[in-house]
Amino acid sequence: MVSGQEPASPEAKKVTKLTTTNSKDAGKRRLVEYFVVVSSLPTKKNDDDEQGFIQEAAIFEGSREGLTIEDEEDIYIDDFNFKPTITARFPLEDHDKNPLHESVTFFCHPSGAIQLRTEKSMPKIHFFAATGGTGKQMYGTCLTLWEPYIIEAKPKKGQEDGERKKKEVYLPKCLVILSSYQYLVAFREFLTQLNRLSKNGEMTLPVERYICNFCAEIPAPAPGAFEVQTTILDSVIKIWAPSHNQPIPWVALPFTHLFECLDVDNIIMVWHCLSLERQVLLTSTQLSLLTTCSEIFLSLLFPMRWSHAYIPVL
Repeated sequence: MVSGQEPASPEAKKVTKLTTTNSKDAGKRRLVEYFVVVSSLPTKKNDDDEQGFIQEAAIFEGSREGLTIEDEEDIYIDDFNFKPTITARFPLEDHDKNPLHESVTFFCHPSGAIQLRTEKSMPKIHFFAATGGTGKQMYGTCLTLWEPYIIEAKPKKGQEDGERKKKEVYLPKCLVILSSYQYLVAFREFLTQLNRLSKNGEMTLPVERYICNFCAEIPAPAPGAFEVQTTILDSVIKIWAPSHNQPIPWVALPFTHLFECLDVDNIIMVWHCLSLERQVLLTSTQLSLLTTCSEIFLSLLFPMRWSHAYIPVL
């Protein structure tokens, strides 16, 4: 059993910048490909867009109540003025055979746009699967947090900047783990505990050290009886792989989710369609279920394999 315990304290000054690993064998069984932070950054519109901008309204997630031209005299910056941008990543350099693709920002916001919220919300997690730059399948675990942000109303004629009304909203900020393995439940647990750790005020090490430990120092388990274990706060995360060539979801994903969502007849019908290479569309009000249930369905095809287009979250 390989155990990744709490990272040791740095000998010198506090580390604030993530660095890459120098191990030549790190890529052979690399558990995590990338750790990415996707923030919502404001974008500026030029003068040519001014007329079109006046006709727009702020769009908020949920009932879309709040700020519209019809029920508010003041027009606020709408959510299309914010762009999802990678603001931090580990490692800083791309892996030779698996570069980081910029499309990861789109999978963080499946709705197609950054949606503001007028009230503080609980963090949420969803999963996705994407094809990397070299055609390699990548699995993403995305934790969305909500951070306060002040937006201003558009200036009226003769109104000075200091007289513009302001409103506090909440913007999404995403922490993403990208991996070649479907250990989605383990990655969800790590991100959840990392968020707790950053908020409880009892960190003895910089948060970057925990990220570096998990992403660069913990290997993916070899097929068979080996188990990788790491501890963060009071949570013990255990990862192990089945025998060679057997699907990882058999031991990494909760099959109960699939059987709680669909009855046996529907599960058999979907499996039948997949085995005949039919097109299958899964819908759910919970993004966190789509990728896990899709992976479970594909694992049920074993020893057959799905070789066509595969996009659990679009």
